[in-house]
Amino acid sequence: MRIFVITTLLFIGLWLFTGCKHVNTAPSAASVPLAIEVEIDESVGHIVWDSETIANMTDAQLRGLVYTQPRIIIPDLHTPDLFSVPFFKHDDTVAGERWVDFSYGYGSFGSEESARNATIDYAMAQNPSTYSYDFIGENDYSYQFQLVWKRSVDVFSMTNRMFFFKDSVVTLESLPVMYETIIHDTGADNVLRMLDLFLYFRDHETFGVKRLYREFRETEDSYEYTFYTILTVGGSGGIHDHIRLIRTVWSVDRVTGSVSEIDSNEMRSTYGIRRDTGLAAG
Repeated sequence: MRIFVITTLLFIGLWLFTGCKHVNTAPSAASVPLAIEVEIDESVGHIVWDSETIANMTDAQLRGLVYTQPRIIIPDLHTPDLFSVPFFKHDDTVAGERWVDFSYGYGSFGSEESARNATIDYAMAQNPSTYSYDFIGENDYSYQFQLVWKRSVDVFSMTNRMFFFKDSVVTLESLPVMYETIIHDTGADNVLRMLDLFLYFRDHETFGVKRLYREFRETEDSYEYTFYTILTVGGSGGIHDHIRLIRTVWSVDRVTGSVSEIDSNEMRSTYGIRRDTGLAAG
């Protein structure tokens, strides 16, 4: 019993001692005066971004990109063809309880029939009470289906837009993982289009991610695709949003078409608004 009491007292003392030296990763509520102005540069929408400008951006500009700019900032990024069929976001209401998700990453297929079977397999894996699907369209690199399924007649329904690459264009097991992904047509225009689509799908359903800029260059042996994304981890209560600017490089072998990630690093980070007050970090 005596050993237990002594150990407990030592633990409490150590906790108090080290707690005094703990450095918070976010500014405390006491460090932000209630009258402080939010430091957000709203002029960032008029800036032409490139790698040099990004390297020299201020914290206020980084916050401005998070809180004032649309999710897709890259103006010429290739995005999927929707075949003129309306597509809705999570926060839009369709038929009461139904919402739409852009599914992807279920491999590449050689025919409409095999992609259709993958759609059915996906639906059945959700254990629905009922489901239906429609073929939306096909282009030179993909098949698309619209899938509707319900877990029960009265509770929760969902619509998925199923996107599949053609295996004549891309070989892949899943996205955004680049393991054993191969682009078969290694012409520069096609490689850029495929990598743009990979980037689109990688971040499409990830909350708090914005694509800022990408650049594409050819070397003797490969293509290098460098992109800059902003990742915001939302705070709660008295915690500030944590904002990170990340640079990532993908490489495509010009002979084999093999895709790999060769670099990813955080260029800078800062703190954003507090969710309880809407104030910026001081």
